[in-house]
Amino acid sequence: MGHFCGNYFWYFLLTWLPFYLVRERGLTMDKMAIAGSMAYCVTALATAFTGWIADRTIAAGSTPTRVRKTCIVTGLTFASVVLVVVIIPEPTPSMAFLMLACICYGVFASSHWAISQTIAGPSAAGKWAGLQNCFANMAGVAAPAITGFVVDKTGHFFWAFAVSAGVSLIGASVYAFLLGPAEPLKWHMKFQS
Repeated sequence: MGHFCGNYFWYFLLTWLPFYLVRERGLTMDKMAIAGSMAYCVTALATAFTGWIADRTIAAGSTPTRVRKTCIVTGLTFASVVLVVVIIPEPTPSMAFLMLACICYGVFASSHWAISQTIAGPSAAGKWAGLQNCFANMAGVAAPAITGFVVDKTGHFFWAFAVSAGVSLIGASVYAFLLGPAEPLKWHMKFQS
């Protein structure tokens, strides 16, 4: 459920950010391509950097639960600043908040797979990751459709951004309050010969 919420934010940006930048912000296609690619690039850089820091922190003795959940909850919580993008009328600060939201999403993205793989352990990591990915990628259907419906009904993007921010906060809550420790499960399997 938490991964679905994180993916909702990502698919919202992948599918609707270019149209938003052109329609609501009045960017040319060339400027939209630059702004959009910057948003995706800062996400990738933040993911790689935060993953590196998280691994170093765990290697130095912090628990995977503390490190991974901190990255996930902090990242998704602060990714909700994406709502400020549509509130601020000036383009430069608005784009700065877009980049901040993408950096925060990158912080989230650095750890969510590590948690499921850690909990599942080597015996079930592939099955768990496949199931998690199947469900989470349903956000690739939901986010574009809901955004399209909201934009069509309201005529602008405010509520679409608000929904994305809200879903991010729900995801952070799921990881913070419903997910237990990021520790391998002890599998008790009996094999018959």
